Amino acid sequence: MMRRAVVLAGLLGLGCDPSSVASFEADETGVEPSGELVFLEEHGPPDFRVATLELATREVTTLFSLPSGAFAYALDVHPETGAVLLAYTEPPAPGEPGFDRSVLVELHEDGPHHVLGDDLPDHWALRPRWSADGESIWYVALGPGFSSDTLPHTLVRASAQTGAIEHQIPWATEPAVSPRGDHVAWVAVDPATQRRSVVLASAAGEPIRTLVHDDAVYDLGLPTFSADGRGVFVLVLEDAMIPRSAALQASPQVQAHGVHLQPADWYGIAIDDTELVPVSGLSTIQYDATVSLEDWTLVAATREGLDLVHIESGESERLSFNRAIRAVAWRATP
Repeated sequence: MMRRAVVLAGLLGLGCDPSSVASFEADETGVEPSGELVFLEEHGPPDFRVATLELATREVTTLFSLPSGAFAYALDVHPETGAVLLAYTEPPAPGEPGFDRSVLVELHEDGPHHVLGDDLPDHWALRPRWSADGESIWYVALGPGFSSDTLPHTLVRASAQTGAIEHQIPWATEPAVSPRGDHVAWVAVDPATQRRSVVLASAAGEPIRTLVHDDAVYDLGLPTFSADGRGVFVLVLEDAMIPRSAALQASPQVQAHGVHLQPADWYGIAIDDTELVPVSGLSTIQYDATVSLEDWTLVAATREGLDLVHIESGESERLSFNRAIRAVAWRATP
């Protein structure tokens, strides 16, 4: 318990005094979560919408309903404006084959606007994350120049204004950006074994160290920074994913949605530590997660709905029983 308290103190930005965790819990008792959740909801066949859930009132509001025949995979919100960024497959034109690419769009009242300039044909842009200053976008790229028979995918940072590629990291996926703007993290895939680890890097994308090694857990994914950027939460599966092959990793569907076959839970690690500590006890299949920047909570999109986890205690509550939610992001309310 003492060791877990020390690590949680680092994750919660309370220094290294374990007693500060207890005092934090006492101070936060009864505090309601604030802000709102932006989420992507998928109904068949296929029918998608982007909506918000106000955390204080639990009121749900539709922001955008995708046109018939369109698909969406993941979303993020701009750190300053709150604009919604969506990985999006446009509906095919009459007589045209569809579902051959995914573009990144920003949602506006008049519909989706492309954000990477002239999008490439046969190119998949997936799992987008704004940089902390909103000037760049990290995303997973598949297609000519980014994937091949020997390279399943590439993590890319591109200018949000021009779409120009600023940085590329082969065999990397599932990016996360620190709210402080000083670090990014991603899942690195070993080309020889297909095992996955979590890498901490500078804001420019230069690796600093491996946070979670591929032999430390069965399988992992979806790194998510804590509110102050001092820790990273990682989804750890209860058993290994099988199969985990290069061909599987090269599938746009796998990069877009992951392989949701195993129950999993959230663990945390401070960026200057080496030990994973358990954060949640959900033990269910999960699709995405987000962290509130105003209180110490994590919200996971699970097979059962939206679950809010109080990081300091590990206790959870069901925010929504909507089982169609596939992606979620927190944003502040005015």
